[in-house]
Amino acid sequence: LAPPASAAPNAPHPPIARIAGVGKVVEHEPLPDGRSNILVVGHARVLLDELPFHPPYRRAHATVLVDRPVSVPEHEKAALVSAAAGFASEVKKHDPTFTLRLPRQHDAGALADACAHQLVIDPEVRMRLLEETDPLVRVRVVVAEIARQQGALGREPGGGVLN
Repeated sequence: LAPPASAAPNAPHPPIARIAGVGKVVEHEPLPDGRSNILVVGHARVLLDELPFHPPYRRAHATVLVDRPVSVPEHEKAALVSAAAGFASEVKKHDPTFTLRLPRQHDAGALADACAHQLVIDPEVRMRLLEETDPLVRVRVVVAEIARQQGALGREPGGGVLN
């Protein structure tokens, strides 16, 4: 949680998000302009409680959030996979390099998370999904959001991309 580069050392900071994802960097590609492309594999959702600021970094105590033990019916998972595959094929028409990567295991929460990461565009919806610990709710929200995006894609002049 680093402060913005332009922030004065003792300037007040905006509040941190209460929920975040924790993961491990598994690939790192430095770019010529000093930035980097990174690939992170997510491991958990965490609840953050900000700690006092000690320059140069903001700090927080993280508590791992566990998914609620909710059974997700097979037809709900099948609906998610079908919606994701259909939308991914539309995206591929605009970007032939796009590939939908779904987890090999059939855990509904991980499936919803992978679909949200790759297909959901709206940052507010993405944050709501990150905050949600009920896998069935995540599955249903992702299916609804993919349907909304697919409808919007069809309404775009010339079938343009959403973002």
